[in-house]
Amino acid sequence: MGFFDKETRIKNTNLIIDKIIKMILPFTFNSKIIAGYITTIIHILFGITVISNLIKTDNNHTLYIFTIIWILVIYSNYYFKGCILARVEKSLFNDDNWTGPASLVFFFTKVNKDYVNNFIKYCIAAPMCTYLIFKYIFLKKNYIALFLMLIYIPLLMINPQYNLFDNIFIKYTKKYLFDSDIIINDKYNNKYNNKIIVISGTTSGIGNDFVNFLLNNTNSKLVLLNRTSENFMKYKNRLNEKYKKRINFIECDFLNFKSVKKCYDKINKLYPNGIDCLINNAGITNANNVCTDDGYNVQIQTNFLSHALLMELFIKKQKKRKEQLEILNISSISHFIPNNEYNKFMLYKNCTLYDSQDYYQQSKLCMLLYINYLNKNIINNKSNIKIYSLHPGIIKTNLFEKSILSTHIQYILNNFVCQDVCNSTKKIQFILFNNKINNNGFYYPNYSSDALNKLNNDEMINDKDSKNVYLKIKSILDEL
Repeated sequence: MGFFDKETRIKNTNLIIDKIIKMILPFTFNSKIIAGYITTIIHILFGITVISNLIKTDNNHTLYIFTIIWILVIYSNYYFKGCILARVEKSLFNDDNWTGPASLVFFFTKVNKDYVNNFIKYCIAAPMCTYLIFKYIFLKKNYIALFLMLIYIPLLMINPQYNLFDNIFIKYTKKYLFDSDIIINDKYNNKYNNKIIVISGTTSGIGNDFVNFLLNNTNSKLVLLNRTSENFMKYKNRLNEKYKKRINFIECDFLNFKSVKKCYDKINKLYPNGIDCLINNAGITNANNVCTDDGYNVQIQTNFLSHALLMELFIKKQKKRKEQLEILNISSISHFIPNNEYNKFMLYKNCTLYDSQDYYQQSKLCMLLYINYLNKNIINNKSNIKIYSLHPGIIKTNLFEKSILSTHIQYILNNFVCQDVCNSTKKIQFILFNNKINNNGFYYPNYSSDALNKLNNDEMINDKDSKNVYLKIKSILDEL
């Protein structure tokens, strides 16, 4: 589990609070109240020392040292979801309304935490940050000011209690009310016992983690679709040692339509009565702009065209069945990228007209357009087919394996931005095993609460573009 994921941050915060309290208590005759007052005094003195040195000092070395300290203080508030010393004081005073020394300013009046937090941010942190930037620009004539602006300005837009990603995406969405405490239990595990689940891209990342969950928590039969590789053979041999009777491995290259059709035929032969669940997980991003053998951009075909083709084949068969079929597409919130409206030319046989990232975003947008058309026109009012899309979050996977991004950028993403893969697996469990998710739609994580949000009224998902995308998939199917 990564150093920056939520569970680790909560664990580290509690660990540090406990250590500080244990360190202080022996000096206060084990009195938590006295320890609380001492911590508060230290807190105040520390704040006065840092701020006074930032304002008064003309010594460059001293200024640099206290600037770094100020940066660490601010960012620690985001890591610990608030000031760590205030959290210690709150624990010692056993007062849920305590927010640190700033609470003393409002001692004689009743105000909520948000009011005090906003006071700290806008009356202390923001003015101090602004002063520092101007000091470096006008007094020191130093380019460090540009660096400070990059660090401070985003922080003024968000509260320490929130995650930056949530604030970027929340303006596009309407919150979907969902119980964030629901966890998989026996009541839901039975849903897929002895059922047939087909999953693409399972040798690593989300696919691998969810396969392990299914094998350990259900009696479902799995069909795993992966392209041929040395890694795939090792993966196959490892699982066959223990789960050979429950798993069928089928080689499937999503860069080739004939391979996808052949894969479907094999599944149909194995399970002529149909399957119960299809999870479209395989995908690539930031790949070099090259053509597949079928003439399409590698990202467009892998992330959208081939998976849509597979869906179309299963839906066609499903019309003859009474049992329910659930389809889950691992999507991406990147279809929101500004000015990235649907471009039908992306689906033509061209591979290099656009930037690599444009193809990735368009592939995710096209899938949502395609599903929108299916839900409204093909499977409307048919309760035995459910199609969901899920943005799993930014995760530590090998999605960037074939990326053109530099290894340095990949390292930063994996170690400082991405979440642990198990967090995304939980989101898939929410979708497939929870009775509250009973309608089609696009879901994404609420980063500040472990819940799921449902996308509503996305202006980019319109009926006209949805029809164009659907007709493209039908034309490819007809050619096969």
